[in-house]
Amino acid sequence: MVLPMAIFIAMNTASIADLKAHSPRIIRSVEAGKPCLVTRRNKPVAQILPCREYPENRTKLGFDAKVRVIGSLTEPALNASEWGDLSF
Repeated sequence: MVLPMAIFIAMNTASIADLKAHSPRIIRSVEAGKPCLVTRRNKPVAQILPCREYPENRTKLGFDAKVRVIGSLTEPALNASEWGDLSF
């Protein structure tokens, strides 16, 4: 019988106190690709993961030649008289 092979990634663990005292070292380790599990009283509360490389931000205006902005980006879309239920 062949058992399935499991791959585990070694994750650093740090208490909140360790994170406060050694954050530069922990961040360098995360930058190197090792995630860190943050604990409070030995219970996991957060996980610090390395940022992925993302393609260029495509949310900028004009990223697509087909997109056209009509109207003003700084003025309200509705006149005050059209607010109706939206008014406070």
